[in-house]
Formats: sequence, C-alpha cells, structure tokens
Amino acid sequence: MKKFFVLLAMATLISSISAQELSTQGTDFWMTFLGNSADNDVDVYYFNITGPRNCTVTLTNPNTSWSHTLNVLGHQVTTYQVASTDASNMFHSGSCTTVNTGIHITATDSIEVTAYNHTTASSDATQLLTTQSLGSEYIIQNYPLISSRSNDSHTEFSIVAVENNTQVEIDFTGATSSTYQSGDHATISLQSGQVFQVKSPATTGDFTGTHITTTDCKPIAVFAGTTMGSIPSSTANSNDHMYQECIPTIYWDTMWILSPCPWRNYDYVRVTSKDDSCAVYVDGV
Repeated sequence: MKKFFVLLAMATLISSISAQELSTQGTDFWMTFLGNSADNDVDVYYFNITGPRNCTVTLTNPNTSWSHTLNVLGHQVTTYQVASTDASNMFHSGSCTTVNTGIHITATDSIEVTAYNHTTASSDATQLLTTQSLGSEYIIQNYPLISSRSNDSHTEFSIVAVENNTQVEIDFTGATSSTYQSGDHATISLQSGQVFQVKSPATTGDFTGTHITTTDCKPIAVFAGTTMGSIPSSTANSNDHMYQECIPTIYWDTMWILSPCPWRNYDYVRVTSKDDSCAVYVDGV
C-alpha cells in the first residue's frame, strides 16, 4: 500500500495509527520553536502541560545550561510562560545555521505538552511527540507563500538532534534564503540539543517534499511551518504563523479521516505522498 500524509489547514486529522505507535503522552520530549512573524517581533513562548497525576516537569536547554522546573497538578493544565530574558534559549533568527535552541523536557510521570508561540498578531501551537515516538526519516510539508506578504514571510523547518554525533542528510526541494538551492544535498552534523534551522527566501518558497534522514537511524525531532502565511494562498487578508511538529514517515498511513468545523464552508487539505504512483481517493472517488 502506498503511504501518504495529510497537512490540514483548519481541520481535525485522525489516522489509523494506534496510540501505542505514536504516543503524545510520556515523560521525555525534545523540541524547538520556529520563527514567528517578523524577526524583530518579540515572540512569547508558552508550554501547556497536563497529566493524569501530580508530577514535576523540568525544561532544559542542555547547551546553554538554562533550566526551569515546575509542578504540574493532575487533571489540570499548567501553563508556563518563558520569561523574556530567557527567550534566546528558545529561538535565534537565521537560516541554514546550527543554533543551541533545542529544549529537553522531562517529567516524573506521564504528561502531554503543547508548545505555543505568540506575538501580537500571529500565533500557533503544536502538540509535542515523545522522544520514543521520534524517527530517523521525515518529509517536510509546508504551505506556499504569496508574494504580496512582507519581507518577513518565510517557509521554514528545523531539525533537533537527540543524540550526540547525529549525521543528518537533507535533500532540498526548495531554495533556502542562503547556501542551498532546490535539488541540493546537504550533510549536517549535530550534537544533542543542537538545532539546524532553515528559511526560504522572503515572500516565496515551499520546502514540501524535502527529504530528511539520519545515518545509524538516530532519532531527530523535526518542525515545519511558516513565519507568516496565508491560507488560502490566493489572498493576503488572513496571515498567521504556522508551526507543526512533523510525523516520522514510519507512521504515515494509507487512510486518514478529516473532521471539518461545522461553521465553515470549506477546509484546506494538502496531501504529500511518500511513494511514487500513489493514488489518493476522497470518499472512494
């Protein structure tokens, strides 16, 4: 069976993947934030954490020695807002650069974590995958930009290393704002907690289809989105940050169920195939 993945704009996604295969509840996570809106905006970073029992959660940047510990009450959502003085531990602007913005989250009991990036006029959040759910192969999904946006609009993705001496192979399907062109192949070496972040040229670009693998099957966490994008891409009336943790290709599947919101006339769906000659049917058609 040919496998594919679905990128949703404004709709709920359900797959036949079991909870055991792709768990979002655990005690160990790796993550990073993506750039939001203009690089000179002051992004505010939040973590929403919940779990079935009281526990202690520690957030650490292992390469800067930043750390914060908080107590999480069972069956409640605990929100932690990163202090502005600590924001440099979360994100640094730049493209095709290795930065020390990987965050390691550990807990004394099972938790679920949502990372949230907010500015005055743009925000998005993603639920984090546990470290045990990470893989060694990913295919990027973005949403195309429109030329009428400001020079602060980029598609983007970031790779977080879990282990030391992680060799990452990248085959680009789009040009970056520096260094690489579409069709280029790159090999990046990362240490645990380091992040390789990539941006497209301003107001243009789409990295959808970019293939990322690691040697020795070492796990990585991958995040993709846009600093500020428009959905649909034919209009500039609605612009917002898009930020999503990518699902490893090992969990891609052959059946997906979409649950659109009842008060909208339509939802946008983007399909990316893992294999050649993949026929996609919607309601059997």
